[in-house]
This record gives sequence, structure tokens and C-alpha cells, in this order.
Amino acid sequence: MSAESIFWDPEQSPARGATRDRILKWEAERGVQLPKLLRKVYREHNGGLVRSTQLELYALEQIVPPDERAWATLHPEKADAGAFADHSRVLIIGWDNESGGQYFLNYNECYDDEDPSIWSCTGSDSGIRRVSPSASRYLKKLATASDKPEVDWEESERLEVLADDVVDESSWLPPGTVSRYLLARGDGVLVLYRESLDFGTGGKRLTRIELPLPLEVDAMILRQRRMDGPWTLQLQPKRSSGIIYIESTELPTGGWRNRRSKGAPAYDVFESESKEKLEELRIELIGEKAARECEAEDDRMVAFQRRVSQSSPDELQVIGFQLLHAMQGTLPDEELEGVSAVPPMESTAHIRHLMNQMRAEVANRGGDEPIPADVQAMLDGLNERLNTLGLSDSEKS
Repeated sequence: MSAESIFWDPEQSPARGATRDRILKWEAERGVQLPKLLRKVYREHNGGLVRSTQLELYALEQIVPPDERAWATLHPEKADAGAFADHSRVLIIGWDNESGGQYFLNYNECYDDEDPSIWSCTGSDSGIRRVSPSASRYLKKLATASDKPEVDWEESERLEVLADDVVDESSWLPPGTVSRYLLARGDGVLVLYRESLDFGTGGKRLTRIELPLPLEVDAMILRQRRMDGPWTLQLQPKRSSGIIYIESTELPTGGWRNRRSKGAPAYDVFESESKEKLEELRIELIGEKAARECEAEDDRMVAFQRRVSQSSPDELQVIGFQLLHAMQGTLPDEELEGVSAVPPMESTAHIRHLMNQMRAEVANRGGDEPIPADVQAMLDGLNERLNTLGLSDSEKS
């Protein structure tokens, strides 16, 4: 089997690779050398999705240093002193389509000759973190199949199991498709196991996410994922930096693709066909008083969604603008401007443009209309909730 068929997903990668002269020109412009492995894979395909992963590497011309505005969201001061002495030697190489996290080559730290360390950032509050001292070793491991999955489901037998459920996915996936969820409690952590279908390979996908306690009580939302679909309970730690995520994907060619990350995703969900089962689980995790307060918030969100579904186009524009205004009031400017889940070439100007368009539309069509009293009451409740979440975020930082 060729290295290309192992590393790249040919259906989601450019057909042509970068020429040798193109690579040499890029290296001369950046003042660095690509590691041997990256030279090889970029000769095969000039960027694209790494097979059986959510990691998408940018085309060579898009591998550039973050601009100064982006640096403000990376918080390099949280990393080792001197790790980012020269910002021009830190290059954005790709991003994770699932978590929105970005990946960086850091030539300020080289493991072997010109093999840079590789770093990631999953959100503006978490800062940039070292993934591996060697980009080549990390990417090679990512692109190599293992004989067995790293996720060990039998580990749960040694923990206190809080919930175990199977969700039928046949309404939107092939008949007989199910996902299994198991939540266990360890020493100061919750461990969530999930077995599901991987869309890319058609095989199993096993995940293990370790969530440090305590949980963010205000974030424990209970809702339906789809109309007439299963219910989900959101599980979000107060300290997201302690999250450990392991994923094992079964490959159609045999073996498993394993990957591990820390600090992302910021939360996960436990699913069940039974709303009552999740309500009981929420009480088990945070106590009855806090769970009842969350339940009242769930009811308010359902009422709001129902009201929105019945609104006219002009009312929807007013409601949308009011929601945007409420969210703007609780987020620092740097978080609005440095949305890390958006590719670096697109972020701030595009978001600002959309916001200005929305303001203009509301002003021209229904901007002066009063908001219905019931909608305003729901917006006030949502605004109060956003303020509460904003305070907890500031306390964490």
C-alpha cells in the first residue's frame, strides 16, 4: 500500500501535488524547511483531509504565520517561556473540522534538524498548547493504522457506571444503526464512552472523553438533537483544559486509526431515547435543586423555539438582531474578532460584514416594530443566562 493511500483521503484532497520547485520557493519565502515527511506528502497532494480523521491540512500557499489579531486569541504567554520568541517562525498548517481547533508548526522549537514541534489551539480561552515535540512523528502516528483501538471499553467495568444507553439512529442512518453511550465516574472525573458509526470509513468509531469535575451547572442543557429524535444532556467541565479525548476509528483496509487530544472539545453530550432517564442523570450529577433550575431553563428554551417557529419573517429579523445584541454584550471584543473555529483567511471582516448587514436589514424592515411581550420576556431570560455564563467564564480565566 502506498504512503499516499495511507495518509490522504483522495476524495477530499486536491488531485495534484506541489512540485519540488514550488516547495523550495515556499521554503525560501518562509525561511524554514518542511520536514521530510511533509515534503513527501505535499508532493502527493497539496493539502486536504488526512484519511479517517477530521484534520485538514492547508494547501502550501495557505501555511502562513497568524496575524497579530489572531495572536491575541492564542495566549502564547500561557506556554513555555521562549517557545514563541519569533512569531514569523510559527505557521498555521491546518485545522480540525470537528472541534474547530487550529494546528501550528513552531520552528522556534525543533526536535531534529528542521522538524518543528506541532501545537494546537481549540478556543480563545484555552491558549495554544504543544501537541508533540515533533510534527513528523505526530503526523506519522496519526496516519498509521494500529492493530487495536486505543479506546478500551472494558475499562468502564472498573469504574462506577452512572448511565448506559443505546440510541437507534435508523431514522437518518442505514437501518439497524445504533449508537451506545456509557457514562462512568472515576476519581475526580466523569468518563464518557461512545460507540457509533464513522461516516468516512463506514466502520466503528469509539470515543473516550475524560471530563474533570466539577461540571458547569448552567451548561447542563437537555434538548432534542432532531425533531422526534433522541434527547441529549450537555456535559461541560468548569476546567476545560483538563479534558482528555481519545478516538479510535475502524478502517476499511483493516486496523484502527487512533488519535488523542487535550482540552477539546469543550463539552460532550450523553444521548438517550428517554428524556426522563436524562433528567434523573442530571439530578444524580448536580443535585435536585440545581437540576430543577436547569429544567426551568430547558422549558424556556423550548417555548422560545416554539415561538420563533411561529413568527413572521419581520419578527424573526427583530428577534435575531436582539439575540445578536444580547450575545455581543457578554463577549469581549477579542473573542468576537478571533473566532478560532473560522479559517484564518475568513474570520473578522466577514463576521463584521454579516453583522452590519443584519443591522441594516432590521433598520429597513421591521427595525422600529415593537417586540411582542412574550418574545421580549424570553429574550430577557436568555440575556440573563448569557450574563451568568459570561461571569463564570471570567472567573475561570
